[in-house]
Amino acid sequence: MGLIADYGVYLEGIKNEFAEVNRHQMVTDKSQLMKYLDSISKQDGIVLLSVLPNFGNNSPRDASTFQRKAFSEVSFLKKVDFGNLTQQNFIDWYDEIFEVANKFVNKLLNDSVGGQCVLLRQLDPKTIRIVDEYNLHQCIGWTVTFSFDII
Repeated sequence: MGLIADYGVYLEGIKNEFAEVNRHQMVTDKSQLMKYLDSISKQDGIVLLSVLPNFGNNSPRDASTFQRKAFSEVSFLKKVDFGNLTQQNFIDWYDEIFEVANKFVNKLLNDSVGGQCVLLRQLDPKTIRIVDEYNLHQCIGWTVTFSFDII
């Protein structure tokens, strides 16, 4: 398999392993993102949305130290009714979804330790960020960004 296929298989495994996540879709641009978000409903609960990685490098001093780096975004989202969104629902839903995003970060870290996961054995932990999403096409949640070197 290629890198993108391996990445998709890894994330599909997250969906299967995390009981809180009910759907997964990988997209590459805004139109695909909106089409996918249109297809989900409040009954779908938390969904996993992954964006194809972008690629950069390790800022080498010369060609002999060049290393390709993948920059990734994975979102955990839930469609909500903003017309009936109470402060308590807002807090509860963000807490619920944050627990899933944090669980994902812990899985990334665990999978990278000792090279257990070939794809993530070069995870760069200092790049991990969890950023909130609000009203992303009627969804709220968290996006996890991270990078890893490609071997």
